[in-house]
Amino acid sequence: MNFSASTTPTEPTGLVRWIRGLELLAWGLAAPLALAWCRPGRAVLPWLWLGTIGLWMFLTRAPQFDRQVWAWARVNDSRWPMRLVRWTIACACLVGVLAWWEPAALCWLPRHDPCLWLVVLVFYALASVVPQTIVYQVFFFHRYRELFSSPALAIHVGAAVFALAHVVFLNPWAVLLSWLAGYVFARTYIQTRSAWAVTLEHILYGWAILTTGWGRWFYHGTIGTLNAWIRT
Repeated sequence: MNFSASTTPTEPTGLVRWIRGLELLAWGLAAPLALAWCRPGRAVLPWLWLGTIGLWMFLTRAPQFDRQVWAWARVNDSRWPMRLVRWTIACACLVGVLAWWEPAALCWLPRHDPCLWLVVLVFYALASVVPQTIVYQVFFFHRYRELFSSPALAIHVGAAVFALAHVVFLNPWAVLLSWLAGYVFARTYIQTRSAWAVTLEHILYGWAILTTGWGRWFYHGTIGTLNAWIRT
């Protein structure tokens, strides 16, 4: 693995590295903690959308940004069979653990409200996954890759930042599962250099979470908003 998708011609100076490091701490650590503290149990998607718009505007104006990350040609690589095997194993683990630990929650949403479940799947893919890809893979690796001595270290930090974004759900399961998923998504982004490859993989894992019953640890205000829209 390497950073060839987004390499820059010059190494950032020490001052620039410090500024970017503080910048990463601000939005990757301080911001989600502050949001969890100030708005517990509230919908967080509007904040994600607002941040995504700002970062997207930054990326479109960045002369060294690799715009080919949006090329569909990069999606198709030889690792997809292994990714699908890994996803299948993850689904089996999600079902097995929940069936043992809290069987009443297994497939709760599709069993009790299939209409809402289908709406959530579509809404999640469009309104949540795509913005997360822009923020936590595309922007993260473009802006901060030079801070790390190796791709492996960047992947681990990216996974941690992705996990910290989920502290707003106020439970350890959301953070733990997001950390594991964040590692998978960051690795896929490095391997493919494709935003769409990460998006498709993220959708698969997200749908597995929402379908198997683990979604109850990942939504609160958002699901309430959707429920209200459907009922009106």
